[in-house]
Amino acid sequence: MSRAGFVVALMAILLGMSGCGQRLRPKLAEEQPAVAEPCAEVKVSAYLFDAKLRMEGKPRSFRLEIFLADSVAALAGRAYLGRGALRGRLTADSLLVYFPSRDEYVEESTTALLSASECLGSGGEVNLLKLFTSTPDEVLDSRRFLIAVDASGSRKRCQVSAEDCPWKIDLLYDRDDDSWRLREFAVDNGRDMRLTAKRRTFKKHTSIDRSRFHVPIPATAALIRP
Repeated sequence: MSRAGFVVALMAILLGMSGCGQRLRPKLAEEQPAVAEPCAEVKVSAYLFDAKLRMEGKPRSFRLEIFLADSVAALAGRAYLGRGALRGRLTADSLLVYFPSRDEYVEESTTALLSASECLGSGGEVNLLKLFTSTPDEVLDSRRFLIAVDASGSRKRCQVSAEDCPWKIDLLYDRDDDSWRLREFAVDNGRDMRLTAKRRTFKKHTSIDRSRFHVPIPATAALIRP
């Protein structure tokens, strides 16, 4: 399945939530016990999205929290009934997400996620974290992606696609001082999946416990490939 930019990570996460992808055998290594650390907080920007995934005609709604620090983002997903859906960590070049209700996890380099695309081939390196505060036309390779931009005042709408690829991604940003902030996005794989999300809240300066960036994977968890 083709992916691009920031939504590469979200599509991988949601494919795991929906039960798609290849499930591999559980890890053989024993789970390492948690190591106690001094209480510490990390300064972050906090996003909360209302998201909806429709796959094969079946809708699923949930909330996605993203806590963005300088070089890493913590991810947390929760269904509206309060059940924890996922916990993850995203860096400039890697993604790790654990789904406790399914005891499964995704662990990939962003390069591998892009290279898995059936129509893009080798995608090279893309810093996904930059797409929280920069628009695709500023950070994606225009030789590999088709990027349409419509800017009006403090809003900027971008559509990302690629030649001979079935998917398309729409992203809406608003201006925040000297950078852009992702406000809404929609991903359509051109076949049977559509993901939409709207930002409910955003806090530019807040603090979270450092443990939110730790994603312990139980020894029983099985690796899935989006």
